[in-house]
Parts: sequence; structure tokens; C-alpha cells
Amino acid sequence: MTNDNYPNYLSIQRIFVLVFVMITIPLVLDQLVFRGVYLSFLEPQSTAGMTLLARSIQKAHYVPGKKNVLILGNSRISEGFSARIANEIGAPQGFNFIGLGLPGTSPRVWYYVLRDLVSQRNSYDGIFLQATTLRDDDAFGDNANQTIDTAYLAPLLNWGDIFSYPQSFTDPKATLNAVYALAFPGASFKNDVLEFIKAPTKRMINSSKWREQYPSWYAAYKGHGESLPSAETPFSTDHVLAKMNGANRRSLEIYFKKYIESKPQPMERVFAYQYKWFGQIAQQYASKAVTVGVFLIPRGPYHAALNKPAEAEGALKLLERKGMISLVDTAVSLPLEKPEFFFDTLHMNATGRAEFSRNLAKAIIAQLKD
Repeated sequence: MTNDNYPNYLSIQRIFVLVFVMITIPLVLDQLVFRGVYLSFLEPQSTAGMTLLARSIQKAHYVPGKKNVLILGNSRISEGFSARIANEIGAPQGFNFIGLGLPGTSPRVWYYVLRDLVSQRNSYDGIFLQATTLRDDDAFGDNANQTIDTAYLAPLLNWGDIFSYPQSFTDPKATLNAVYALAFPGASFKNDVLEFIKAPTKRMINSSKWREQYPSWYAAYKGHGESLPSAETPFSTDHVLAKMNGANRRSLEIYFKKYIESKPQPMERVFAYQYKWFGQIAQQYASKAVTVGVFLIPRGPYHAALNKPAEAEGALKLLERKGMISLVDTAVSLPLEKPEFFFDTLHMNATGRAEFSRNLAKAIIAQLKD
């Protein structure tokens, strides 16, 4: 006895399998290509390419047998910290400082960068992270919804992050963007691929050159020589601005407006972000006897004159009380919050770079020796 419905059922089953295969194969290929093979050809100076250069820095500057200490931050570290200067103090005592400044990055990005570096099987005695404020009442950017983080992390995220990473955003649009980027990594690299197609040989040579030579370029960098107008007593923003013009004046106007007039982010939002990402980084090393520290980077050229409070309060202080992180004394930073140590409103000049590198190295060595 035959079943007249069986051929129809089989047909429906085949269609289902065909549709499943048509959807799955492109997704798998997308992941294999853009989470694997293509990463070697990324534009090294792009957001995504820059995070991958962290591997080159670690590979070149990690010294087995030494007490390796990683200093991680954004462009304030690439401009403001010199591992070469720090190692003039650290090397005779058995320490090796590695500076890693990834311009435009944030604690959320650092968590995934560190996860990637750990996979390279190098261990550290200390990992010290930059903070632009130690307080929850003194943050102005909405870091939780900084969508450029997804662009930086395009090479490092994977299917295992499909739920946790998008949920770290509080804005629904940013969350959807993160889900899309994780599911279809090729979309994140669309512009990069188009540029690659125009001159593939040139790109491959350039990418290889950067991977090999970037660590030495980074180590040799000495910083900017210029500085900002002095802060006269009594301090007046008008007097400072009168000495500037053009884009430099506009930059200072924004700086003063931000720290004198603007309203910071809600404290509860800052607390949630700081506690989550600095806390998750600390947890990543909790079982490995690695000291995770946080230091205040000199916040700005006129912060000393503006008398902005710096003592830790909120998320970072709570993490310290719980024994999850170690806070570096602000004495390494506060004396440098003066215009003679900055070349713009965010970044230290060569003089500030040298002073801060020595200050931080001494403080960290003392902390790790205790």
C-alpha cells in the first residue's frame, strides 16, 4: 500500500535541506575567510588592522625570563608612554615593560585584545590599564554605545560572542549592528576588500611590512616637541585662548567647555561600564597570579589649574576594595596635568612622555615588589 503524501513530504524535506545549506555555507565561508585567511591582508592602519598589530608588539617585545609588564591604553598611551624609557629603570631590576597604545580604543576593546593576546600563550606579571578618570562623576562620553568598538574588534570577535558582545550595548541600534557584524564579518571588511582588490600585491607587501616593522617603529617613537600656552596665575581661560588661533584655539575652547560647563554622563551608567569591563579583565587573570592595575593618565593640560578632583570613587574603587584590581597612586599623573607637558588637549608631548614613563615604571615596580 503506498502513501500518496510521501513524495510531497520528501520534496518538502529536500527543499528545507537545500535552503538550510544555501544559508549555512555562505555563513561558514564568511567566517572562515574573514576570521582567518583575509586577516593577513587587512589594511594595517585601519581600525581592525590596528588591533591585530597588538600581536606583533607582543611577539617582538615580550622577553621570556623577565617580569613582563603590559601597559595598555589608547592614543594617550601611544603618545604618552615609552617602554624604552621605562625599561631604563625596569631592565636592571628584571622587569620588561611593553607599551601598547591602540588609538581610539576603550576598555571593552582591551578586554578582547587581551583575550587574543592570552591565546598567544605569553604570560605577564602585571597588566596595567589606562583610565581617563578614576571617578564615576567625571566621564563625558557614552562608552557603552561607542559603535566604533565593533569596527576595532571585527577580527577578534567570533560566534561565541554572539550574545554577550551585542548585549554590552544599551542602545538597540548599536546592539543590532553588533549582531550583524558578528554574523556577517565580511560586511565589516567591505571597504577594506574593495581597496584590496584595486591593488592586491601592494596591500600584501604593505601588510607584511607593517607586521614585521611596526614594533620597531613604535619603540623608536619619541613624541611631539611642541607644548601649549602656560597657565598664568590667576588662571584665566580667556588669557590662554588669546594666545591661540585657528584649529588649536577651537580645540582648547572645546576642552574648557567640556570640563567647566558640560554635564558628565549619569554616574550609574559610568559605574556599570567601568565595573563590567575593568572587572571582566581582572577576572580573566584572577586564577593566573597576574596583577591587574589601573592608572590615571594625565587628564589634560589645564586640569591642575581647573582643580579637578582625581581620587578614585565608584566602580574602580569598589573593584580595588574587592581585591580585583590595583590602583596606581595618582602622584604619577597629577604633577603632569600642565600645558608644558601636552602638545594638544589630550596627548602629552615628548617631555610629558618621558616624565610619565619614569613615574609609572617606578610606581609599578614598587607595587609588584611588595
